[in-house]
Amino acid sequence: MTEQITMQLNIDHWPKTVSVLWQIPQYIIISVSEILFSVTGLHLAYTQAPSSMRSVVMAVWLLTIGIGNLIVVVIAESALIADQAVEFFIFSLLMGLITLIFVVSARFYKYHPIDIRHNSLSKSDQEKESDGLNSELKTAPSYTGEENKTNR
Repeated sequence: MTEQITMQLNIDHWPKTVSVLWQIPQYIIISVSEILFSVTGLHLAYTQAPSSMRSVVMAVWLLTIGIGNLIVVVIAESALIADQAVEFFIFSLLMGLITLIFVVSARFYKYHPIDIRHNSLSKSDQEKESDGLNSELKTAPSYTGEENKTNR
């Protein structure tokens, strides 16, 4: 009987620690996903916005990120939710809702070709208005690999 009590005491008071190294894969996955999401989202926002609205579109992009971070802070730091599992469940429900909104938006989105330039601008004005993108591109380039083949 005393052996069982001693064993239970050892189990109850065993140091319950997890190595900090278990956080490395989580941070790698979060960092890679943030990079992939940001690069593709910013590219879409920049190429689909009119030249005169690109700064505003970038500001709205950063504003949505800020609002998302604010929502996380309000939910995480409020004393309304005591159980952390419930808090994570709320985050997953919010993510599911945002995913549904994204799917509906993506379904009805009409892609516009990249900033097609018309000949309405003079040559000197076209040179001044260069934005770093290949603005003369009217169709997406072909990535079939044919251009990389060499004739033997």
